[in-house]
Amino acid sequence: MATDNAASRLRELLARAKAIDRNTASVNAWEQLLQTKKNPALLLSRLGKVIALPENIAATLSNSVDTAPGVVSHISSQFYAAFSAHKFGEKWEVFITRIDEHMMNYLALASTLLETQIKTKRLEESEIEELRKSFVELLDQVRASDLPPRLKSYVVLQLHDLISSLDDYFITGAEPILERIEATIGHAYTDPEYKGFLKDHELGKSLLDCLGAAANLVTVAVGIPQLTQLILQLQQGG
Repeated sequence: MATDNAASRLRELLARAKAIDRNTASVNAWEQLLQTKKNPALLLSRLGKVIALPENIAATLSNSVDTAPGVVSHISSQFYAAFSAHKFGEKWEVFITRIDEHMMNYLALASTLLETQIKTKRLEESEIEELRKSFVELLDQVRASDLPPRLKSYVVLQLHDLISSLDDYFITGAEPILERIEATIGHAYTDPEYKGFLKDHELGKSLLDCLGAAANLVTVAVGIPQLTQLILQLQQGG
C-alpha cells in the first residue's frame, strides 16, 4: 500500500525534480514540477508548501525514539541551504546538484519511521480528480444561485479552499483536505442560517453529499472515521 506522509511526498517530488532536464531554467523546472502553468502566485504558494515539508517531517518525528541521529537535521539543513542559495534564473542543475543521495536516503528512512507512527494511505490521482470535479460543479451552481449574499460568499469561499486543498494534495497530503472538510461541516454548529442551508436547500444537500464522499475517502486515508458521522447527523436533521 502506498503511504502518504511528508517525507514520502518530499522524496517523490525530489525524485521527479532530478528527472527534469538539468539545462532547464529553474523557474521553468519549478513550474513543471509544481504544475503551476505560468501562474507566479500559485508557483510561490506551492513552493512555500514544499519548503515547509522538512519542518512537518521534524514535527512528526520529534517524539519518535527510533529516529536515527542526524536524519532530521541533515534533511532540513541541506534542503534549506539549497533554497537559500537558489535563483530562479539559474540552470536547474545548480539547484538539483545540492540535493545529494544522503538526503534521498534519509528521506526514505524518515518516511519509514513516519509510517510506524501514522498509518496513512496514498490517494489515487483519479480519486482526487473525481472529488475535485464534483466540488467544481457545485461551485459553479452556487455562484449562479440566488442564495443570500453572506451565505453565498461563505459557501463559495469554502468550496474554493476545498478545491485548492485537493489541487495541492501531491505536496501537502490529506490533512489540509480533512481540515477544510471539518471547518465546512463545523461551521453549521455556529451559524443557524448555514445549518439550515445544509439541511433544507438542494445546494446544501449537494454540498453535504460532496463532503460525505470526500470524508469517506480522506478519513480512510488518514485513519479518522469519526468525521463521516457528523455529516450523517446533519443529513438526518441533527
